[in-house]
Amino acid sequence: MAHLGYSVTETIYHKHGQIIKLVYDYEELHEETELDVSIEEPNLTQQNRRYEVTIMRDEYERMAQTHKLDEDTLPFDIFVRIARPIMMGTYVGNELQEVFNILDKDQLGAIDIDELYGFLPIGRSNITKETLLHYIGSDNIDTKQKLNFDEFTCMILRGIGRDIICGFSNVMTIKEGSPITLDYRMDRVRVFVNNKGIVASVPNIS
Repeated sequence: MAHLGYSVTETIYHKHGQIIKLVYDYEELHEETELDVSIEEPNLTQQNRRYEVTIMRDEYERMAQTHKLDEDTLPFDIFVRIARPIMMGTYVGNELQEVFNILDKDQLGAIDIDELYGFLPIGRSNITKETLLHYIGSDNIDTKQKLNFDEFTCMILRGIGRDIICGFSNVMTIKEGSPITLDYRMDRVRVFVNNKGIVASVPNIS
């Protein structure tokens, strides 16, 4: 039997009362139990992987200035408020509602997918808009490609930040009823279901 678990920690660095750096450290623990028939006892093997993403204030602000981003570019302190629940996959109190309200720029109760896509490639630049749509389940958003609060919440709790950093950037949608074979040595394969059918998230293999 195989079990895959994750933990994530956030480290915040301050200087002169200002946040200057965020570090998100992900640890992936893969446990597999096999029965040793010679002694009739379970044999537990463990494998750990670690992933880290660092977000620097000066790099963020330099990028905004270098690329002459528009006036809608979020100040770094606001960016930090949004990054925390997305990267951690958890939230406290009204934190998620506050993040949603920031991203819902026109205050119409929905987040534009393009706006969300522009924010997400924090630590992994190869995520595509198509990947994001499959991850959400494009049947779950309207024709204008907007995400409501409940859909946004589900996406956060599913762990989209972790999935981006840990490598779930290849997503395929399989019609319901199709056979699926999983190789448990590919210990980062995940399968979930949305209105499009069964969606398998597969890590990049280099």
